[in-house]
Amino acid sequence: LRQSSTRFAAYVASEACGRPLLCSHDLRLSCRAVMSGSKGKRPNYGAVETVGAEEKSTESLLKETTKLLQESKRVLSQDEKMAGRVLRDLETQGDTLRLGKFYAEDMENISSEANLAIRIMERRAQARKLYLCSIIFVLLLLNGLVFYREWTNHGHLM
Repeated sequence: LRQSSTRFAAYVASEACGRPLLCSHDLRLSCRAVMSGSKGKRPNYGAVETVGAEEKSTESLLKETTKLLQESKRVLSQDEKMAGRVLRDLETQGDTLRLGKFYAEDMENISSEANLAIRIMERRAQARKLYLCSIIFVLLLLNGLVFYREWTNHGHLM
């Protein structure tokens, strides 16, 4: 798109000047002439005017380049500051993730210890339940023997 618009501008400028343009400097001067309203007139390409225009364009190019360089330095400085902040943030996030991993491992150890304690408590509860059931069974058996003895001895235990 840029090349085609440059070619079109060169064509328009060469038509306005009445001669082919040889360089981009001629194109700029011709475009200025076309823009200033000299339709159909050939711009004056005298030696003094061309030298003055070249000096002005060199000075303006130097000023523009200096401005661009300063702007680039400013943008670079901002980018460096932003990159520094991002690096600090990433370092903080890394520390947070490492600490989180440590806490997660710690919690995993605690939960495995808690699981072990719960299993031990379950086994103890089952053992106590079995013990109580056996005591109840023995007591019921003894009660059954006492009632049998009373029934067989007609109300006397002995």
